[in-house]
Order: sequence, then structure tokens, then C-alpha cells
Amino acid sequence: MENEILKIGEDLLKVIALPVVNFDENLLLLVNKMYSLMQKYYGVGLAAPQIGISQRILVYGTTSNVGYPNTPDIPCNVLINPVILQYSNKQEELLEGCLSVPNIRGPVNRSISIAGYAQDLTGKIIIFEEQGFLARIIQHEIDHLNGISFLQRIHDFSKVVFAQAHNP
Repeated sequence: MENEILKIGEDLLKVIALPVVNFDENLLLLVNKMYSLMQKYYGVGLAAPQIGISQRILVYGTTSNVGYPNTPDIPCNVLINPVILQYSNKQEELLEGCLSVPNIRGPVNRSISIAGYAQDLTGKIIIFEEQGFLARIIQHEIDHLNGISFLQRIHDFSKVVFAQAHNP
């Protein structure tokens, strides 16, 4: 199916996603679809607005990903209605890419550790504390839930690079 992932410029990617209120079978089906698309397109994270759904859901995880060959395995997980409460003062600039912005990577400063809460598939509140690459992924995906693209976080466009896509 063409255009499974919305591309930059789409209106839905510019608005704040709605909170999830129904924790039912449809939510599980949506999350499974998100995992499948994330893996199909060699992503490490995906937010529901990227597939045309205005819901505060993000998935992440990777194993042996050709798009990120030097990253450790990250178990697949879902955060529903996530909120970051603490950002470390220490930040790191790294190149980021995005399934909604194919073939482009740019330098983004992100906090190296975060802490917050979200809900799981049953609606139960879960606490998360993450650092490094995983903290970066969660911050990037929460930006999507808030209508923000990583391109809006780039301060030095002279460091933006072309990156060959890994097509399914």
C-alpha cells in the first residue's frame, strides 16, 4: 500500500494528537499495525499521527535494523498518552532521521535522559526513565504527538545530509 506513512507537509503532522480514551481491541490492532509498519520501513519509532491517526500513541524498538546498524537491540514497546516530566540538562547533538521525512538526516540536540509516565495497552499508568538513544527516540516521537517535526529542532542546516532510504 502506497503512502502508508504520512510525509512532511501533511496537516495531521502539524497538530496535537488527541488523548487515547478507549483501551480496547481496536487499540491493540492499531498498535500491532504500527509495529508492523515501523519494522517494514526500518524505523526505530513511530507515532500514530504518522499513519494518519490523531491519537497519542507511540511505538519503538529495533533488532538488527539496517537503518540503524550500530544501535543496540531495543525491545518493542508502546507508550500511550505519554508525558515527559523531567529532561536532563545535559544534551547531545546527533543526526536524526524520520520515516515522514525520507532520505534526510539532521543534527538535533536532545536531553540525554528523560523521565515520565504513560499508559500501557490496558490503560494502566507506567513510569519510564530512559537515557541515550532510547530517550532520543521517545522525545522524537512525542514531538510527533505534539505536531513537531525534527526539522523544526535543527539549528544548523549546513549539517543536514542525504541518507539513502532502505525500502521494503
